Amino acid sequence: MLDVLATFAGTGLLVVGAVSVVALLRIRGRAAFLAAVLAVAAAIVVLSAIVLSLVGGLGRGGLLVAEALVAIAAVAGWAAGGRPRPPGGWRPSWNATRAAVRRQPAVAVLVAMAGIALALQLVMAIAVAPSNWDSMTYHLSRAAYWLQEGSAGHFPGGSVRQLESPPNGEILQAWTMAISGGDRLTAVVQWLSLLGVGCCVYMGARILRFARGPALFAAALFAVLPQPIMQAASTQNDLITAFFVVATAAFGARGLRDRHPGDLAIAALAAGVAVGTKGTVLALGPSLAIILVAAAWGWRAPRRLVLGAVAGTLIAVVALGSYGYVQNAQEYGSPFGDIAGKTQRESGVIGNGVRVLWTFADLPGIGAPWVNAVAQRAAFKVGADRFQLRDRFAFTVDNAISEDTSAFGPVGWVLLFPLLLAFALRRRAGPARFVAIAGLAGIALFAVAFEYNIWVGRLLVPAVALAAPLFAWLAVRSAISSVTVLLAAVVLVPCLAVNPTKPLLPDLPAPTVLHRDRLAQMTVTRPEMVGVIAAVDRGLGPRGALAFAGDEDSWDYPFFGPHLERRVVRFRAPARLTEPELRRLGVQGVLFANVPPQRRFPGARQIVPGYWFARVG
Repeated sequence: MLDVLATFAGTGLLVVGAVSVVALLRIRGRAAFLAAVLAVAAAIVVLSAIVLSLVGGLGRGGLLVAEALVAIAAVAGWAAGGRPRPPGGWRPSWNATRAAVRRQPAVAVLVAMAGIALALQLVMAIAVAPSNWDSMTYHLSRAAYWLQEGSAGHFPGGSVRQLESPPNGEILQAWTMAISGGDRLTAVVQWLSLLGVGCCVYMGARILRFARGPALFAAALFAVLPQPIMQAASTQNDLITAFFVVATAAFGARGLRDRHPGDLAIAALAAGVAVGTKGTVLALGPSLAIILVAAAWGWRAPRRLVLGAVAGTLIAVVALGSYGYVQNAQEYGSPFGDIAGKTQRESGVIGNGVRVLWTFADLPGIGAPWVNAVAQRAAFKVGADRFQLRDRFAFTVDNAISEDTSAFGPVGWVLLFPLLLAFALRRRAGPARFVAIAGLAGIALFAVAFEYNIWVGRLLVPAVALAAPLFAWLAVRSAISSVTVLLAAVVLVPCLAVNPTKPLLPDLPAPTVLHRDRLAQMTVTRPEMVGVIAAVDRGLGPRGALAFAGDEDSWDYPFFGPHLERRVVRFRAPARLTEPELRRLGVQGVLFANVPPQRRFPGARQIVPGYWFARVG
């Protein structure tokens, strides 16, 4: 009951504070208002967590107090500012809806598809326990360690990614864990981020002077692409990153066009949170600059307004985005720590670029061997085989369904690039030219800065989101819009139904993911972990403290327990595991995960290959 009350209190206080701030800033439009509320709420959580971390007070109590203080101040400011009202018209007009369906049936079908898919993914986000590999090794585990330590700072024994990755996405997930007492709401952060991206894509299309129908089409199309819709029910951070990137562009461009300080304030907050969410955001700096400089120049924004926007953005970046980088600089002498060495490009620019571009060639859930044969022959015909470097890259169309490795389906490689090139090169493209150039530049600069890997599809979500307002053009002509809807639907169904991490239609006789218990849901891709987790629970009970020694990819999050009731102490160097040290830490057992047990623990018992457990004392 306490968890339920805390969840309602934390959510309510955050909504009150964010809505009051956004109303005070006089943000116009329903989509913009919703996106601004999400951005302000995230900024409140991030700033509160940073301040509380400085005094070791990160946890449920500290967060609730911080939110209450912000809510009181925000309501007081709203009242003193004349009590501006949020935009009205939130109830749909059924007559207008019927007219829109008759006028643009493809738009109506795609919006309905997106609504159904988002509703299903919200259920999956809440009802299914997290199971993503990166979440088990660092997204959620670092959040659990932070709550355990009372600080979103570096903690002893953490892995490189747990310590040195920018923290803001996991801070938002840690907030849900703190107020709810578990991880059932952590994936909702990504779901809300996709909703926010959709609102900003709609805003961007309207800024480019597309009508409401095509703008809705663009937002819905991005939402149902394979990588965005699958990530919406996961605990990764690419949609979080995409939301703050595209919010910076949309609110920044509109604020410069309309000379509206409130929009520019939201853009500044979004930029600050984005920089502190993922290091790849920095490669999108030139793309954002292209859009915003073009907006300032084209709409002749006053110099004072531009300088104020730049100053506000710098302040927001320092306040909301620098925390992790400062810690790295203090600890390792570099703001990026060792993360940069794991991601920077090592191969040639052209070869790396070809591989990055080939990521878009995917058909999730659609097995078509002839497509691979055609693709390989086409690649070799144009000489792409010259770029098969040390890993013998194969130019095949990926048909795997994965929230880690899938990209954007046939829309991504049949429609996206022709659309961007057409707007970038056509005469009289207007502001849309700069959006297209920004999207192309974001993809190109990623290929220049970062080495290709199989996860490039999800890492490019923010770049594609920046260009997504141009999808509105596809709705202008009925034939093209119908083909687009068909291409999106072909891969949407398998992505929702047979996603390996959340299978709704598994091979018989396996039950659906919704009919499995929490442990089975969490280990759906690693069933051998069931025995490991059960062995630790039998050896320590639900609350016995555990020492964990593992490598970079070892799963440590599941051992915290469903309500974070177990204390876990991580060791990066197993040699430090000594009896006196373990007694000092008060742990009752030690788990060796993917590292061999130390000789001083002769009683260590192998549970499954690669995992050993020993009682202490």
